[in-house]
Amino acid sequence: MKMLSRHTLPRLSAMFILAALAILAPGPAPAIPLEPAKDNPIETPEGGTGDRFGLVTLPIIAYTPEATAMLGMNFMLVWNRSQAGSEEMPDLLNAFVIYTLLDQIICGLNTINYVPGVMMVKTALFYQKFPSRFYGIGPNTSLESRENFTPVDLRFRISPLFSPLSHLYMGPRYEYDLYDVQDKEPEGELSGTRVVGSNGTHVSGFGFEIVWDTKDNFFYPFRGWEVQLIVMGFHRYTGSGNVFYRTEFDLRRYIRIYGRHVLALQYFMQLTGGDVPFQLIPAMGGQNNMRGYYQGRYRDKNYFSFQAEYRFPLIWRFSGVLFGGTGIVAPAITRINFQYLRIACGGGLRFLLHQERMINLRLDFAVNNVRFRSDDYGMYFSVMEAF
Repeated sequence: MKMLSRHTLPRLSAMFILAALAILAPGPAPAIPLEPAKDNPIETPEGGTGDRFGLVTLPIIAYTPEATAMLGMNFMLVWNRSQAGSEEMPDLLNAFVIYTLLDQIICGLNTINYVPGVMMVKTALFYQKFPSRFYGIGPNTSLESRENFTPVDLRFRISPLFSPLSHLYMGPRYEYDLYDVQDKEPEGELSGTRVVGSNGTHVSGFGFEIVWDTKDNFFYPFRGWEVQLIVMGFHRYTGSGNVFYRTEFDLRRYIRIYGRHVLALQYFMQLTGGDVPFQLIPAMGGQNNMRGYYQGRYRDKNYFSFQAEYRFPLIWRFSGVLFGGTGIVAPAITRINFQYLRIACGGGLRFLLHQERMINLRLDFAVNNVRFRSDDYGMYFSVMEAF
């Protein structure tokens, strides 16, 4: 690995300082309301209520070398319990199913239900049997260590969160996961016993979740904050096959620059400790965080990332984005080595599927290395924004 030059660390320090200032900078004073943007769809006319129900269905057609052709459907239903207007956060039900010609499947169901001013209930159910890659654990694993396997995962989460103050939700959280590992390479690292979870496991744990959400739109925020803190403990007493803990912190800031031009910022941190299965060890990459890296390209017990995205209109229902991110994994906070700081960047197109709710279809392309090898870029096709 190429060592950092003596000029690199000061530049990285300045970058993190500017990122922190951008996130923490105060927004407009409440006494001076922001003028409505021209044709801004989140600005409901005086006396308007917006639609109560919205349904988006999207066919999924894709191809990967591991899975051949993939076909599926995504269903999203959003609704308001009352005619309170667009400022009220909508209830959400999102279901999807993907099937491949190799009899592999991914399916999931996510729901968010609000009782305005009282509570919010979040649930998630996810199942997959789908090819994946394991590169090992650590901040500097090599491409040569890559091995293929098929995870068979069943995951369930539920969080009944109560609202003691406006925009603030807090309460208990429960998670249950069942993991199996199939189609392991005979000489691969997962075929041994050194990697926790390589022979399958189950985890069950309780914790708490805190959410502070001031976004002005659920699906496409123009301004506001979203902060989430999750602390989980998994123990024999809770029925878990492994004893470990996980802390997750997600901070997002949305700044409207002008009209429909928006700057979105996210800082993400995940800390784990104990006998953590490799399936739950923080992993870099994927379609939402550090796009351009295969999900799990680098993984270790601690993960930190920062990403920024500039969103701008183009023509008709089309808009564009430019984004970049930086992240790092480490076995411990005291052992962070900035030599292994990773960077990714890219851009994408958006097509507005549901004008009232601002639900976008997104296509992103991201790179982490100008050599454009198979592990150095990613293309992502999905519904809603990355963050």
